[in-house]
Amino acid sequence: MKGRVLGLISAEVPGHPGVSGATKAAALFGLLVTSPGFQCTKEEVAACLWPGEERPDDRLYRVVSDLRYRLGEEIVPRNPSGVCAIRPPEGSVDYVRFREGVERAERLWGREQGPGECLDRLV
Repeated sequence: MKGRVLGLISAEVPGHPGVSGATKAAALFGLLVTSPGFQCTKEEVAACLWPGEERPDDRLYRVVSDLRYRLGEEIVPRNPSGVCAIRPPEGSVDYVRFREGVERAERLWGREQGPGECLDRLV
């Protein structure tokens, strides 16, 4: 899988249609890969994708099903617990690689300094 959320949201998986642009499936992909543990409750997803609307359950299930179709069940597993989750392969999402790079940089420079202070030292 090749996933991008820094810029235009898209995800490509060989053998599947993938997602891109301003679709609900792409929005759900972006929400899940930027959430802790790559998961959100159904309520969190509904509040993000359909703010202010009550009980968009049918639409939520359709979007999750569409994302599963577009990326595959290995990436978007069925989850009866009321939690929407995604399992991106390690290193496959730009945002995750970026966050890991920031964390490595902070460890190299010491936790007492933030990334901005590290950049100041380099300039």
